[in-house]
Amino acid sequence: MKRGIVYIAFEKEYDQCAAHSAVHARKVTDLPIHVFTNLKTSDPLWEKVPGVTFQRFPGKDQLWTRRIKLALDQYSPFDETLHTDADTAIHSEKFMEAFDILQGCDIAFPIHEGKESEWRLETKLYIRAIRTWNPTPPLFVYQGGVFVFKKNAAVRRFFSDWMEKWQVYSFRDMPPLMATVHTVKDVIVGILPSSMGFRNSEVIQHFFGWRPPKNKILPPFRKWNPDERSMRWKWDRDLRRWR
Repeated sequence: MKRGIVYIAFEKEYDQCAAHSAVHARKVTDLPIHVFTNLKTSDPLWEKVPGVTFQRFPGKDQLWTRRIKLALDQYSPFDETLHTDADTAIHSEKFMEAFDILQGCDIAFPIHEGKESEWRLETKLYIRAIRTWNPTPPLFVYQGGVFVFKKNAAVRRFFSDWMEKWQVYSFRDMPPLMATVHTVKDVIVGILPSSMGFRNSEVIQHFFGWRPPKNKILPPFRKWNPDERSMRWKWDRDLRRWR
């Protein structure tokens, strides 16, 4: 059974970011890495990362990052795949526990908990997702920057449903992800620990790129379209916070 890590790194900024991430990952793993990019040539830093293959989509715009991500079971060359956004850092060999979790499910994501989850569910994007697809409560907001999956018929249904819901939004993928998890049939969705996929995670750290990360691992970068439109939240006077 072949396992591997995939990055989706369109445009120079995120190609460079993913290259730094991969260099850091090579300190703890020799798993093969596969990169999806729209660049004809990649950052020279990739030459320092052994075991990397590239799949190129020249001429495709950034919206294609979502088209690839939401059909990743078809694009990934691996039987079991760990997807990490370009703005992540694998700090520990413990990230392999994600594959252990996968043995009991079809696909697995970390989830937002507590106030963080509540705040997201109160934003217009998530309210729209709930009203559009009527997912069954209790609702959990799943983090889409880090996830692991195997190739089977159930996962194919999951990605197909996620893609169908995303096409209503055409930019932000996490509200449709939440709705997919809570409405898709006959798919076992697992939960990755909080040590994977968040800003303060110790195993797989996700820097969430709408601000340059304050670290020595990744270069500064900006949040790109299509996601940046969804981050333009407004101050809600009643809730006294951004939404």
